[in-house]
Amino acid sequence: MTTHHGSRGARWRVAAAVLSALLIVGSAGLEPADAGPPDEPVWDLQKDEAAVFRLVPDAAAAQGSLSLPHGGEYIVYATELVGTGTVGHPVGSLAELLEAHIFRTPIYARRKGKFSAGIDIPRTDYGRLKGSGGGKRTDDSIRARYEIKGIGGDATLARLDSAVIDVELELRGEVPGVAGGAYRIEAVTLPPAAGASGAPTRIVAAGTIELVRTVSLRDPSFSDEVREAIAKGRKFLEGRLNRRLEADEKASLPPKHSMGNVCLETFALLRSGVKPNADVIKRAFAYLEGLPLELTYDVALYIMAIEARRVTREEAAPENGYATVARYKKNDLLPKELDRIRELVQWLLAARNVGHATWHYRNREHPEHPKTANAGDHSNTQFAILALHAAERSGVEIPVELWREVAQHFTNTQEPNGPEVELFVTPLGRTPPGADPAADPNQTRERRRRGTEAPAGLHTDERGKHRARGWGYGVGSAASPDSGYGSMSCAGISSLAIAKESLQRLDAYKGAIAARTDKALDDGLAWAQLHFTPRTNSYKGLGWFFYYLYSVEKAGEIAGVESFGLRPWWAEGALHLVETQEGSGAWANSPRFTSFALLFLNRATIPPKILVEKPGAVATGEKRGTGPGGLDDIVHVEGLGLVSLGQAIGTLDTGDPRARRENLAVVKKSFESMDARRRPIAIPALLKALKARDPSVRKFARWALEEATDVKKIDGAGAQNWYELWRQVVNAPEKGSYDKVPLFRGTVRGGDASMPMRRAIIETLMQLRAVEGCGEIIGELNDRDLEHRKFAWSMLRALMGGDGGVAYEPGMATRDRKAAVEQLRAYWEKNRADLILRGQLERAVAVITKAGPRAEAPLGQPPPKDEPHVAEATKKLLAAGDRSIGLLVDALLDERSVDRAMELLEEITGEFFDEASEWRTWWRAKGAGS
Repeated sequence: MTTHHGSRGARWRVAAAVLSALLIVGSAGLEPADAGPPDEPVWDLQKDEAAVFRLVPDAAAAQGSLSLPHGGEYIVYATELVGTGTVGHPVGSLAELLEAHIFRTPIYARRKGKFSAGIDIPRTDYGRLKGSGGGKRTDDSIRARYEIKGIGGDATLARLDSAVIDVELELRGEVPGVAGGAYRIEAVTLPPAAGASGAPTRIVAAGTIELVRTVSLRDPSFSDEVREAIAKGRKFLEGRLNRRLEADEKASLPPKHSMGNVCLETFALLRSGVKPNADVIKRAFAYLEGLPLELTYDVALYIMAIEARRVTREEAAPENGYATVARYKKNDLLPKELDRIRELVQWLLAARNVGHATWHYRNREHPEHPKTANAGDHSNTQFAILALHAAERSGVEIPVELWREVAQHFTNTQEPNGPEVELFVTPLGRTPPGADPAADPNQTRERRRRGTEAPAGLHTDERGKHRARGWGYGVGSAASPDSGYGSMSCAGISSLAIAKESLQRLDAYKGAIAARTDKALDDGLAWAQLHFTPRTNSYKGLGWFFYYLYSVEKAGEIAGVESFGLRPWWAEGALHLVETQEGSGAWANSPRFTSFALLFLNRATIPPKILVEKPGAVATGEKRGTGPGGLDDIVHVEGLGLVSLGQAIGTLDTGDPRARRENLAVVKKSFESMDARRRPIAIPALLKALKARDPSVRKFARWALEEATDVKKIDGAGAQNWYELWRQVVNAPEKGSYDKVPLFRGTVRGGDASMPMRRAIIETLMQLRAVEGCGEIIGELNDRDLEHRKFAWSMLRALMGGDGGVAYEPGMATRDRKAAVEQLRAYWEKNRADLILRGQLERAVAVITKAGPRAEAPLGQPPPKDEPHVAEATKKLLAAGDRSIGLLVDALLDERSVDRAMELLEEITGEFFDEASEWRTWWRAKGAGS
């Protein structure tokens, strides 16, 4: 084994010591009685390294059955050697107990001489275990013995009565490192059920321990190993898919899950770089078209496979010696593909349990679907939610109520309680605590340029204390205590993260549902921090292990987390897969397991990305909506096209650092390209960005809020209040909110309103024909900003119906301008009553125009009464008499008001004409028309 020296390792040891107070590693809860100081390490591992060992059984010494997982290969990760040094994964079997204790031993023996350790393991397949152990370390070896007692558990499980583990480890190197050794275990297990007949089972296993190699998880050579593993797995899977298609095509009836198996393998091949027009891909989709829709897994995977066909894989070269993974660019689906996804989405929506975002294997109308209110499981449910998420990314509208149901369900079915954890996670693209920030290419340029080395924990998102609460398989009620396990707990995390993302996009993530979801997500991440292991499906052993890794990838990517605590989930899982891949390129000789392994290695989840609109198309593949005042947030960006600013800001909430940087550049350009009058429409999206984890996004949001409101150092609460008033202002013309005019006038008169607010109010006063606001607008004609004076003057003339005979010019000299403003004010005071009356009459005409033609009454019945506000407007126009005539003649030009206007003209003038044109001719003849 290579020996390492220098500050790099020292930094890791210091960081580990600092973080040991924060991190609870593993579920075993072992506390060494005398572990020795951390400045005398036994493990010769640096911060990003792992050591691969092989346990070689001695067949001659064996008695009973003890099958070592993973063929006896065991990986020790440097991230596990923190604090007490307990190996960070749950113990699910006697074989795992053996492995764990072999590789815990060096931690306890940090100093030469005798050592001891107490053992208390609350959750295993053997119930709760307690015991003690100890041994002695010399210059070149460690010898230890552990005695373990089983103290009861679930009667349906095999229970351990006792076990004795003997370990002898060989140390080498100037800094001692484990180089090999030997082990022996003697165990006694009770019968499978309490009170069952039969003698206890005695097991003896022994063998040697061999160091295979050490691996740096951030070395380019490891990245090459991953790419080679993907290539081998792709070749195996492509061959097996061709053989499956050949067999299934010949079958009289498609085998069960034929659609799901073909879709899963096709999905994995596309994500692994197989071209969409490759023969095997075309053959697969042709086969799928003729299959019936029957099973949730199958339909969900079909959606994901279709989406994957229009995704481009982009290879990214390693940066600064760091391993990188593929990136993905989502392209538009063909119309027929989008139609097919819509059909599949409707099947999934119809298949879910009524009122619950949960799914069973089959549609709820199928005879084999259990007739219970909420039948199903979290595995089918996870796939359905992932598929609906993929459909939504592809432009298919998913009801907001579905996402509310997802959030509600997973907050209701989480474990009720769990151990307290000091939660901290590392956002995607960042380095776990204790790593060298200067060497991290995903840090900001500013930090790299300064060359500063931050203390441990700087690169983490510290979230305080949380209860580690996971999820089990059932969906009917809250999980019972300690029922959570790896794949389902990760399904809970990804499902909540998807619901949060979608509800935020739909502006529906607020109030109690947001608070509960955030808490459940953090508690779920705490569960992953406490229990993550790349070796087994936590608390399920090797059962559905590759599906578990796929679930881990979904949870990490969608929740935007690079590491659970210190554990970089992708790097550690990738090493395990590289080490356990078979010579054929498969994992466990299974196309299904190989598919899940490839999806994990490829980090197959697509980060949010801004999709620019083609002329006349929809901005980001989603429906274009309008905001307050009928304004939309679409902006033309030179060199790009049309971009929805709100949706673009939403894509900044991603853990992918490259996607975030690229999207942020587009968002800034889009914001700067938008007319200042429309910028406030982006405030709700900016308020969400203000809470983003990434500081560059928060910095942009603060700047953009100041620009949109023209208020310096505005905070979130201030921006929210500003936006609420602005929204009332720009919505007032459409809603006819004349009652808001005093509020708007007072806001301008107060003198504290910013320029964008004053401009919005002045325009709204003009649109409402609120002539009573002319005095406030006149006050704006002396503003220091020339463009604002021009704007206010144009609005004032429109509102007064002219310039009042005053020679005002916005660009005139200050003294002359002030004099002209005083003349305008005098004109206003003199003619206020007449001008306000005209404005009121114009508003009355607008009311009857908006009301439209009066409904015809049935024969012999009196005409229906107008709404009170329409009746009031009609009364005002009649009372004004001749002063209303010109306005009513103008109203004859609008089909909506022509009938009412002719009736009023007849009543006011005593004249009668059949056609609107005759009324206009009459009015011109009187010399009063235009």
